[in-house]
Amino acid sequence: MDRVLLPNQDLGMFGVIIGSFLVGVLMVIFTKMFSAKSVLTVTVALLMMRMTLFIPRASSIAFIIDTFSPVNILGVGLILSLYVVLRHFESQEYRIEGALK
Repeated sequence: MDRVLLPNQDLGMFGVIIGSFLVGVLMVIFTKMFSAKSVLTVTVALLMMRMTLFIPRASSIAFIIDTFSPVNILGVGLILSLYVVLRHFESQEYRIEGALK
């Protein structure tokens, strides 16, 4: 009798091994994202890494769902807005004479 894998079934120890490997790969990717020059990339990496640590207590894709919650989207918007404002004040006209760069 052929055994069909239904959405409600798990893969037992094989599934734990595959899932652990995928979580490890995700953590490596997020760690490499920390060295990016983009503020948005680093912010997303921080949010995703935090939620990845909760995977053993939640569903396997909960970190993606929770990362793009309204509170997190507003937080990223606030961070990017402050970044743009602070970049404006970095221009030459706002520099203090004799201050080091």
